[in-house]
Amino acid sequence: MITDILPKEALLQWFDNTVNHFKATLRAFDEQSINVQPSTDSWTAAQVADHITKSNSSIVKALSLKGLATNRKPDERVGELKDIFLDFTSKLKSPDFILPTQAIYSKDLVMANVANSTARIKEAALEASLCEMINHPAFGNITKYEIFHFVLYHTQRHTVQLQNILEELKKKGMRHESPEDVPLVKPVRITRTFDAPVSLVFKAWTDAKWLADWWGPKGFSISVSELDVQPGGYFYIDMKAPDDSNFPMDGTFLEINRPGRLVFTSNPLDENRKPLFEMINTITFDKQGKKTVLNLLAVVTKSKPGMAQFIDGMDIGWKQSLERLDDLLSKHY
Repeated sequence: MITDILPKEALLQWFDNTVNHFKATLRAFDEQSINVQPSTDSWTAAQVADHITKSNSSIVKALSLKGLATNRKPDERVGELKDIFLDFTSKLKSPDFILPTQAIYSKDLVMANVANSTARIKEAALEASLCEMINHPAFGNITKYEIFHFVLYHTQRHTVQLQNILEELKKKGMRHESPEDVPLVKPVRITRTFDAPVSLVFKAWTDAKWLADWWGPKGFSISVSELDVQPGGYFYIDMKAPDDSNFPMDGTFLEINRPGRLVFTSNPLDENRKPLFEMINTITFDKQGKKTVLNLLAVVTKSKPGMAQFIDGMDIGWKQSLERLDDLLSKHY
């Protein structure tokens, strides 16, 4: 059974975050600047969006193809795709059928086309078996899971292109609107092996007393006032920093498979107990002899403006928490 790839729900949340960032950047152009070339060898922002729309339409067709089962890992080529499309020092050549074909576009129509094409990709992905292999004219033998990652990296690449176009037009004094602050965040993925049985590690995540002894970054003290460990169950945690600043958070359990898997949301809260940003977390617990291999996946799904610096610290925060968990388990086993 394949256990080392992103769950579809987390993958789709990553997709939503990526698309929202692209659309927010595109909205920063006004009706005039969206059709202005920053240089003679560059596309306009509208042409970038047209290219994305055409590419997305072709991917919808690919995801809808009848695929075949494969024995190889469905994410084998993900690293290759990432290296190609997130290498901003290289210039890539697009196939003719997804090249922009106009000089002037309506901003409203461009925005609508992007929204429609991304919605169709999401629908196709929901229906598709992403582990299936297909033969694609551009990529050869590739899984639908890898094709979906192409969409993510391709969209991220062109989001950066839009940002660069915007900066060039600002230098020339072109009018623009304020882009929304929608952070583009890669999911946090951490694997850690604990020298303790699965049952004990799982208990540390689902028992309020144990949770209070390791949750949060180093130096923080934790108070767990609510922890209802069942699907739909709510939890509320206060995290007090060494300087006595309080950082409350809450969340909801979405899936519980004792003792192998937990899926839950977690939301850092403002002073009015409103979410600053929202995450979905998937934790798996795999037995390895007398040890436990824990895989953690955390995906930001929504965010208020100005949260980028806090979201960037998620990886460090989770790693410090798991270090504290390791210390706790070593005292009990």
